[in-house]
Amino acid sequence: MIFNIKIVIVVIFAWGCCSSQPESIIYDIYGEPIISYNGDSLKSGDAEYYKKGRSVRIGFDVKYVGGVDSLKKHIIESYYEHSDYNHQEVNTTLFFCVFFDENLKIENVRFIDVGFSNQQKALLQNNLNLKIITEIIKETEGEWHIKSKDQFVNNQVFLGSIKLM
Repeated sequence: MIFNIKIVIVVIFAWGCCSSQPESIIYDIYGEPIISYNGDSLKSGDAEYYKKGRSVRIGFDVKYVGGVDSLKKHIIESYYEHSDYNHQEVNTTLFFCVFFDENLKIENVRFIDVGFSNQQKALLQNNLNLKIITEIIKETEGEWHIKSKDQFVNNQVFLGSIKLM
C-alpha cells in the first residue's frame, strides 16, 4: 500500500513539473502575431512581443499619466476632430497594444483581432481611421510612466480599447 502511494506521488509530481500550459498567441488585424504567453493570463515578464522577426520579453507596468479614462477621452475627441476623419461609421470596439522601448518611447501601435469577420477586417485594414488613431496614440509619447517596473523587463506594453461609432 505504501509502495502504491509513493508511485502515485511520483507520477503526480512528474506530471506537474513536466506539463506546461499551451502557448497562446494574440494576433493583430492583419493576421500577424503580436504577443505570446503561456498559461491562462498575461503576466509581466512572462509574455513576449514579436518584434521584427524576434521575440522580446515584455511587462505591463506602464500607465497613462491621466489614467485610462483620460486616455480614451483624448483619443476619441482627437479622432472626431482630426482633419482627415472621413465620417465613415465603424461602430466597433477596437482593442490595441502600445509598445514602448526601455526609455518609454512609443515603438509601435497594433490593433488586436478580436474575432472580426473578414469583411470587418478588410474595412479596418483599408480604413484611414486606424492611421488617425495610431497617430493620436503616438502623440501621447511622454505622457506615460511605469508604476512598478520588473527589473528583468525593459520593454513595456499597454493594452487598451476604444469604442468607435
